[in-house]
Amino acid sequence: MTDAGVAINPDSAMRVTAVYDCVMVIAETLAQLPFILYEREGENKKRAVNERLYSLLHDMQNDFQTSFDYSRNKTCLLYKSYAADE
Repeated sequence: MTDAGVAINPDSAMRVTAVYDCVMVIAETLAQLPFILYEREGENKKRAVNERLYSLLHDMQNDFQTSFDYSRNKTCLLYKSYAADE
């Protein structure tokens, strides 16, 4: 509750254009980063392209979302759950 008596929660904050835009800039920036799974071989590491999780994390999580869409949406959901905990 603010001093003005207005209740603010993650959903109402996301209706403010500035908040929405900030969350989307962060989410889309993080979604652009490569999500690569590595495995260690002694002192070295290499991409674990044969692991089932590699394509799940790096390519597409499902048939209707790209990796970018999935990562962006997850970041937005993390914002909402973190903001709700505050």
